[in-house]
Amino acid sequence: MTVLAGCCLIAPGRRPAADILRSDYVRGLERYHGVTYYWGGESPKGIDCSGLIRRGLIDSTFIRGVTSFNPGLIRYAIRLWWNDCSADDLGNQYLQLTTHVLDTPNLNRLDPSRILPGDLAVTAGGGHIMAYLGSNIWIEAESWR
Repeated sequence: MTVLAGCCLIAPGRRPAADILRSDYVRGLERYHGVTYYWGGESPKGIDCSGLIRRGLIDSTFIRGVTSFNPGLIRYAIRLWWNDCSADDLGNQYLQLTTHVLDTPNLNRLDPSRILPGDLAVTAGGGHIMAYLGSNIWIEAESWR
């Protein structure tokens, strides 16, 4: 079993379709809807805002990697897990995990045609992050619940 896992981790990966990964990611985020806020948390028992974003992405890339036999995605999920980061880090494109798309002074005035499900919003100052699910719906870990 160890040899099989080792071979899987060193075998070449394939570039997956972006729309499939985006859809998997949104579903991964939705799994954490309603989870209790816990500062520094990154599990179904408690999660914070950057933990929500990271877990959604880690879970979705790992599951897609396993189900599609794509070792590159499994390695990417492990890299995400290993390199913990904050909302501010994600907003500042830490390790090129994110890409800046646009600035807006207020999400309520944002034209939804300019973003896609799975896109992120980081507050000014980097203290909070949330993800767009589509249809003007955002998901976030909220400390006031």
